[in-house]
Amino acid sequence: MTQIPPKYDHDPGDPLDILAEEASEIIKEVMKIKRFGLKGMPEWFAATGKTPRDYVVQEIGDLLYIVQILAARGFHEEYEIDEAIDRKRVRMLELYGTARVEKFEGKT
Repeated sequence: MTQIPPKYDHDPGDPLDILAEEASEIIKEVMKIKRFGLKGMPEWFAATGKTPRDYVVQEIGDLLYIVQILAARGFHEEYEIDEAIDRKRVRMLELYGTARVEKFEGKT
């Protein structure tokens, strides 16, 4: 792998700190969608070529990368995340029922 010179002169830090930061960045970008829509303001797209949706997708990727780092460092096992996802779906079903959850999931 090609060595990339560092931009910063310190280590990345605690992955849990970065996880919290990435989660907050997802919140920030989602709120931009809520305020300005999926396409945002035309001048934003003209300046960057990216929409608020693009930024949310990037931030989700950033968060998932840190989740992978945490697993690699022994914080959790990959299967635990899958189990947590399954538990969340069960809670959603209990709260909203099958028809609403399947619609929410895009299945109907």
